[in-house]
Amino acid sequence: MRTFAIVASFVTLTAFAGQAQAHEGHEHKALGTVSAVDPSHVEVKTKDGQTVSIQLNAETKYQKGRTPAVLTDVKVAQRVLVTYIEQGEKHIAKEVLLGVADAGKETK
Repeated sequence: MRTFAIVASFVTLTAFAGQAQAHEGHEHKALGTVSAVDPSHVEVKTKDGQTVSIQLNAETKYQKGRTPAVLTDVKVAQRVLVTYIEQGEKHIAKEVLLGVADAGKETK
């Protein structure tokens, strides 16, 4: 049941990801596929074809499903949801949620 809730959340966020307007000091979300990653930033290509460049830092948290993750777990072509804030012209990542490939499969 929880797996369904996680998948439903991703689907809902996908539907509304492109509609959010950015304003400084508030949290924003970028949902899409990793198009580039290095120790200082990640680029996320959204479903509407835009690429969002988001800076990573020591405070950025990573999670894959219910398990904590690290930067080296982030791979090109992987589905992600990045929560970030704007500081001037920069997007600073607070949290990177990594997609789980088998999210729709239940284990017995």
